Amino acid sequence: MKFLYITFLGLALSASIAACSENKKKDEVKEPNVPTVDAGSLKIAFYNSDTLSKHYTYLVEQDSLMKIKQTKFEKELMARQGAMEDLARRMENHQRNMTASAAELQQMQNTLQRKQQDAQIYQQNEGTKLQNEASEIQTVLAKRMEETSALYCKKYGIDILLVHGVGGQFAYIKPAMDVTESFIDFLNAEQDKINKDMGK
Repeated sequence: MKFLYITFLGLALSASIAACSENKKKDEVKEPNVPTVDAGSLKIAFYNSDTLSKHYTYLVEQDSLMKIKQTKFEKELMARQGAMEDLARRMENHQRNMTASAAELQQMQNTLQRKQQDAQIYQQNEGTKLQNEASEIQTVLAKRMEETSALYCKKYGIDILLVHGVGGQFAYIKPAMDVTESFIDFLNAEQDKINKDMGK
């Protein structure tokens, strides 16, 4: 009887250890296979994002186009606002001087309300269009930067290409690592190829 008890205890203990072992295997995180790189052989460079925004032709052109559209949008809103203010002043003058009938004043009021509604619809629709267009440009720009950066790094054997700018992550980077001018030239050359392919 004692033998059976010890045997049972041993089996229970074995099962418990096996269960714990299985749980441990499930809880373990597989170690990533990260290649070891000699830091001395890494080629690291950076470009200045503030300089890039002034000299990368695609970015400058797109920014200029968006500014033109934004200015046109704002002027149209101001013109509509001015027309509404003018109509409101005329209504007020007619009311004060009693130079318009109740029907004429009502008609002016209806016109003013319609103009206000039209202005709101225009602001919402055109504002949304501008936002969507700006978002699309940002998406295209991000994709081009990613692709062109990869080409640039491959061509010049750069392992890491950092972005540096005012308020960025890096307070200081050794100036010898600055490839801004070269990178901008490369970006503009790639953009010229894209323009030629598109027949521009």
